[in-house]
Amino acid sequence: MEYIQNEMVKKIIRALPEFIFVFNEDFIFTDVMKSEQVVLFHTRDQLIGKSGRIIYSPEVSEMFIKNIKGCLRDGQLRMLEYSVDFGEKGVFHYEARFTPWDSENVLVLIQDICRRVEREKELLEARMKAEESDRLKSEFLANISHEIRSPLNAIVGFSEYMVSPDYDEEDRKEFAKVIQKNSEHLLDLINDILDLSRIEAGKTEVVFEEMELCSLLRHLGRSMVPKLNTGVQLKVDCPQTKYIVSDVKRLTQIVLNFLSNAVKFTEQGEIILGMQEVGEDHIRIYVKDTGCGISAADLPKVFDRFEKVKSSKQGTGLGLCICKNLAELLGGEVIARSALGVGSEFVLILPV
Repeated sequence: MEYIQNEMVKKIIRALPEFIFVFNEDFIFTDVMKSEQVVLFHTRDQLIGKSGRIIYSPEVSEMFIKNIKGCLRDGQLRMLEYSVDFGEKGVFHYEARFTPWDSENVLVLIQDICRRVEREKELLEARMKAEESDRLKSEFLANISHEIRSPLNAIVGFSEYMVSPDYDEEDRKEFAKVIQKNSEHLLDLINDILDLSRIEAGKTEVVFEEMELCSLLRHLGRSMVPKLNTGVQLKVDCPQTKYIVSDVKRLTQIVLNFLSNAVKFTEQGEIILGMQEVGEDHIRIYVKDTGCGISAADLPKVFDRFEKVKSSKQGTGLGLCICKNLAELLGGEVIARSALGVGSEFVLILPV
């Protein structure tokens, strides 16, 4: 009869994906049972007669001892989840079920729950990411509603003034300038939204062709001069010629965004648009300013969607996010450096 029971126990253990420890009330291994498929970090001989503290931390050991003593006292099933750090092998997560084995020993069925813990962690991270995305979208909708309403109100209001007989020709010229400025701002807002939508849908086309970069940078620099604040200088620092293979339209979009931000946030000093070679196969295009700068806390977020570091300034908070995505489409990357009250530097690194 005892032989039959032992054989049944072996068959049950062989079918289990887990392993079994048997401890006495002093937390000493009295038996280790497992199927051939289960691999432990310690052999049976290394464990029998040893304290469970050789594999468990003091905290986990105390939890085991508490459950072992309680199980022997009242005979009730107990459960415990815990983690073990095996150093280079990593951290493993387990579930232990305690039940009396006999009057002096407790059988502990150990189950590996690493996959479940990882899934729970992934689900939690996904939920947090979704909640953060919802928060940012809500902020974006509130922001974009305000940003669109402001130029629209100006366009509608000054259009009414344009046809009013109460104003002379000089007034109408000023009204026309206001309408033009707000129309351009409204168009920029709409283009940002459409650009991001196309990028996220994977529908942004990139056309690579040979181009002369330095003349393009000089042209873009000159185009921003009329928008500079009084007393701010814009310099273009690049060689006479530099041929690269890239997408002219997307490259222009990135550089103009960098320049527009520099102009917007620089009230004194200078803005430098430059290009440098990085090794034999990359270039570095940078826009450096002496503007208000960005705090260390805000700097990591400047390329995130819907993030506006300076909420008082016009804009959707999409421009730098679009630049980051376009740079990746061009095979490059963007980098931001800044110090609050000193200035900022935005860099585009591209293969040539």
